[in-house]
Amino acid sequence: MNTSVKHLLAFIIICFYTLQLWGQSAHLNSSEMEALRSEMIQLFNEARAKGCICGDEYYPPAAPVVHDPLLSELSHAHNVDMAKNEFRGHQGSDGRRPGQRVNEATNQYAGSGEILAYGTDTPQRSLEIWLNSPGHCAIIMNADFSHVGVDRIDRSLYSEHGRFRYYWTAKFGVIKNETITREQAKLNAQKTFSGLEIVVYSRPSEPLFATLREELEITGINYDFRDIENPDYQAEVRALRYYANRRTPASYPIVRVGNRLVERVGHLDDLENKLENEAHTVFTDEFNIFNDQKITVYGRPRCNRTLFLTRSFDLAGYKYQFLDINADSRNRDEMWRLVQNQGAGTSSGNRLQVHFPVVQVGNRLAVGASTLEALLEAL
Repeated sequence: MNTSVKHLLAFIIICFYTLQLWGQSAHLNSSEMEALRSEMIQLFNEARAKGCICGDEYYPPAAPVVHDPLLSELSHAHNVDMAKNEFRGHQGSDGRRPGQRVNEATNQYAGSGEILAYGTDTPQRSLEIWLNSPGHCAIIMNADFSHVGVDRIDRSLYSEHGRFRYYWTAKFGVIKNETITREQAKLNAQKTFSGLEIVVYSRPSEPLFATLREELEITGINYDFRDIENPDYQAEVRALRYYANRRTPASYPIVRVGNRLVERVGHLDDLENKLENEAHTVFTDEFNIFNDQKITVYGRPRCNRTLFLTRSFDLAGYKYQFLDINADSRNRDEMWRLVQNQGAGTSSGNRLQVHFPVVQVGNRLAVGASTLEALLEAL
């Protein structure tokens, strides 16, 4: 065997043992994991003790959470599931969501929340990332949570593939009030929200939405989910918040219950409390004048001003007819006839001009009104 081959074999052997040692050192023994877990829980409690601003919402100081070994076991199992099956997210490879995993393991929790982080090796760095994410921050600061479990694994011990080396899962739990059974809580929620139209606006990945969705589905409450990644639903949110006089940045999940709007909702109890104390009315009674009127809107379908008004009618439930002046010349001719008869246009040289939309309400005409307030004022 020549010298170069011997050197190559020696290099391969050294690399093999180095990788073995690296893999062994990456695996935490039980006492090391307990120390890491204790540090993470201590950081959670320090943040809860101070209070925190999550996004644009202030969470006051909250009582400390205590460690529940079962929640840590569930956190570890989910970390391993993500690593072995090469995915990242709250829903497990078997299709179960976080709350289902908790409820199938124990009946002591009335609610739960889960947060995930990837790539960070220290509790401090993980906490920084979580507190800078409004949804994750809200779960950490939720005063209802009393227990927590934490786990971190080295993904490379379970799979060769993956962008991040470390996976973190923390699960928070709300201890059930033993005087109220799960079935009774379900019946109470159904009674509270029975017959109400509930629409939830959020991103599917929003942590608070995951918790809210589970509680809505467990209790059998009907709701309509609208993914705000869809531009049409983004526009709906803008219109709803405009009429609710919400000028601050949106905080998701946003829930519309009938004619009321609330934001940053993560639990049914939270929804009920905010509806009682923080709800914003979307469409005020002054707009009821449009209920019994024959309304015709003339305009171009992609005109932003026209779109905002027709979307307002749709959200408020007011019936109207839209006539596209580009699609049919008869619609355009009829619009100009109305404008001329009521002197609603403006002259520019020998031409008559109007600002869209042109709206006929009963026998009255308004031009350029893109909101319900502006339309009411113009009429």
